[in-house]
Amino acid sequence: MSEQESNIKVKSLSNNIPLHNQETAYFHLDLNKNIEKVLYSIVLPEESQTLIEKYNFKKDDSFSLSHSNLLETFIHINSEKKLEIIIVRPLNDPFNNTPLFGTEIAFLTTYLAAKHYNPDLIISFGYAGTTGLNKTLGLGDIVLSKDCGYYFRRNMIIEYYQKTSMGLYPVFNCLNASEILGFSLALIGSSNSFVNHDEIAHSKNIEVVEMELCSVARAAYYFKIPCIGIKIISDTSKNNEGTDENERALEFLKSLEIMKGKILIAFEKFNDFLKQKKIGEL
Repeated sequence: MSEQESNIKVKSLSNNIPLHNQETAYFHLDLNKNIEKVLYSIVLPEESQTLIEKYNFKKDDSFSLSHSNLLETFIHINSEKKLEIIIVRPLNDPFNNTPLFGTEIAFLTTYLAAKHYNPDLIISFGYAGTTGLNKTLGLGDIVLSKDCGYYFRRNMIIEYYQKTSMGLYPVFNCLNASEILGFSLALIGSSNSFVNHDEIAHSKNIEVVEMELCSVARAAYYFKIPCIGIKIISDTSKNNEGTDENERALEFLKSLEIMKGKILIAFEKFNDFLKQKKIGEL
């Protein structure tokens, strides 16, 4: 694949976000590399446990024990698809005794696992909410990230550091996967806030919000590994004062139980799609 063809693969699909180096961000990739090892970065146990049990993932004790106060990893090898799949997830916060979530833990766990396993592809996987901007997205829809991760709530008055504060770490635009699987492409923003309606995200043309993708993309970029986000819509917003805070929170908590089937569908379909694929065929 020529450099010109490579440029087409990573060219921005959004014209309204400050992608300072998006069109050259992935020129270092070997687009003809086979995808044989995939790292799934998943935060909430409700998002990962169903997969671990369904596919009989085996805990990697040697790596997990060396990070016993932070994370654990699980491995499944699908010989038919010639695909090794690794799940990394954080352990509970020892102080508050709740599952960990958000940008900090997503970066740390993904970075450590990427360094150890050296995967061909990194996927930020889990639930996400809509901002109300894209009216076609509803509960249970499966979304692929496009263009970049975006810390959309961060701001820096020193212009030199503004791009870094926003993140803008590239994600691979999976045009083929979107068309073949019927998964929507969306600009996904990350923050550590879960609110009933997000005017900031809406004003920046962000369609989907969650808490990890930009940090996963950051860790992936440090190792020059392509990254994508796969998100299942678990809660929705009218993006106005009519979105009730308690209603949205309950919608999300209910989705943790009723969306397990969607988690399996997204996981199975995308892994089937990956069978004997090259990076450039995403």
